[in-house]
Amino acid sequence: MNENIDKIKENYAEHYDKFNNASLAAFKGAKVYYDAQLSILKHFNLSDKHVLDIGTGNGHLVRYMLDQGAGRITSVEIDPTLYQRAKSVFDANQNVSIYQANIFDFLQQKRSEYDIVVCFDVIEHLPQNEGITLASLIYESLSPKGLCIFRTDNMANIFVGAYSRYMDITHQTGFTEFSLSHLMSFAGFTNIKIIDPSFQPFSRLARNYWLSRLIQSLLIRIQDRRIPKCLHKDIVCVGEKLA
Repeated sequence: MNENIDKIKENYAEHYDKFNNASLAAFKGAKVYYDAQLSILKHFNLSDKHVLDIGTGNGHLVRYMLDQGAGRITSVEIDPTLYQRAKSVFDANQNVSIYQANIFDFLQQKRSEYDIVVCFDVIEHLPQNEGITLASLIYESLSPKGLCIFRTDNMANIFVGAYSRYMDITHQTGFTEFSLSHLMSFAGFTNIKIIDPSFQPFSRLARNYWLSRLIQSLLIRIQDRRIPKCLHKDIVCVGEKLA
């Protein structure tokens, strides 16, 4: 990988904080999206599940999983500032373990250890080959019937796909639901599903997405292309390990 990109990734907090912060208000904003994009987890009793969160960031997903009743959470972050920030928040919680590590090194020896792996807003920072390697390592780290959930910017979104792809110098790959599903299938996952966000009915986000989807669908149909299931700014893709 490019040495300069590696250095940027290892000291990412300054750029990250321009778009995210650790405040309660920011968590509440993130929670609205988690509720809409992780609705599949409502079908699970999380109290006996071991969840791996790849890319701790400001710890919003860890906090959300705790609120959902997850019994044990492991979270991995490469950036030292973000790691220390999250560790200071969750260090007293015996159900949470925060590690500073390269995720490839961390997963190398993990076999059938996690029930759910959530990888939000990470895979776009990797070249294609490394994205496939990450998905394969996640597959090996999951227990049978375990779930992997990826979220990344949606390149099929006509309005903000390119903006999302190039808003960050460390973004190296872009996905549509078709290419992300293909990657997960290649890594061994089955029962692969694209999750269209289920915002609260009649909320501002629900109305905005309905209108955006309508306009985009018409434009894509004019170009004689297959209309994706999800035209939101993000894709969420879920795959299962059967073996």
